[in-house]
Amino acid sequence: MAPLADSFGAWSASRRGGILLEVVLAMVLFFSAGAVILAGLGSAVRGMEQLRLDAQAADLAVTLLSRLQIGDLELTDAGPTEFEPIEGPEQELEGWTWQVITTEMQDTIDAGGPTGKLVQVIVKNEQKGYSYRLSQWLATDESGQVVTAATQPAASASEEDLP
Repeated sequence: MAPLADSFGAWSASRRGGILLEVVLAMVLFFSAGAVILAGLGSAVRGMEQLRLDAQAADLAVTLLSRLQIGDLELTDAGPTEFEPIEGPEQELEGWTWQVITTEMQDTIDAGGPTGKLVQVIVKNEQKGYSYRLSQWLATDESGQVVTAATQPAASASEEDLP
């Protein structure tokens, strides 16, 4: 029986070169696949962070607009103002600011329609370079206060209006 070294020595140089080429190509394919997977994971992480910022900014903007509608905040231009810290780990508000911009709707007043204001709530996170804007038209009375269903006088129904 021939020693193991003799059997390797019997291979031709071209056969050994072919095996080396196969190993190098396999390694290139393996590392290329790994790079594609890592790039995909990085993109997914960035997308998830953007989605988290979108959701948090929308939540904060809707909360501010709701506070304006119920009269908890005055319906005037304000800000930029930092959010007040809240208890609990639900939301991290550090770096977030808000601003309210109101515009009197002159077209509806001149036409004899209801008075109102276009309210823009701008929520920003300067640290992350993110900005979110939410706009809504709010009906107001003569004093500039928001008119809601709770503040409007109830319409009385006559017998003709009933089925």
